[in-house]
Amino acid sequence: MGSAPGILEWKGRTLKGRVIYEYRHMMGFNRLTRRYPGMWKDSHGLYAWVEGGGYRYIHHQHGELFKPLVGELVGFAFLDGTDVALEDLHVEVLETQQAKGTNRWPIHWQGGWTMHTKPATFDLRLSELEVISNWVVSGFAMSIISGELSAGGRKKALYG
Repeated sequence: MGSAPGILEWKGRTLKGRVIYEYRHMMGFNRLTRRYPGMWKDSHGLYAWVEGGGYRYIHHQHGELFKPLVGELVGFAFLDGTDVALEDLHVEVLETQQAKGTNRWPIHWQGGWTMHTKPATFDLRLSELEVISNWVVSGFAMSIISGELSAGGRKKALYG
């Protein structure tokens, strides 16, 4: 997992930024011939810009299928042109809201990490939710999140 520079040209505009990539290779994996129940269980990708510069990306999931490949929790920061691993990472979903069926959308996260031996904590809340697909027991949505990062006695805004 990491990031790379990216340029999006759209409706006469040019947007420069970063592209997140996650490489997953599984021998014998074929969704056309086999079902994989619980593959994306509690899968959250939190991507946020940090006030003053840099980005943080956290991938959190409980699906057994991807656990051997990516674990349950992984993250990195993009600072000064380099991807840096987030160590001692922890994330907790504090609040959810009911979706159609039995699914619940996360709306409030807290957690933290250590980077360059310095601890940091964050608090993120859902600002906008766009449901892409909702099934009885699961769904897929994209959201806008905002919150705060606390590190080194200072607080910075997070937005993603």
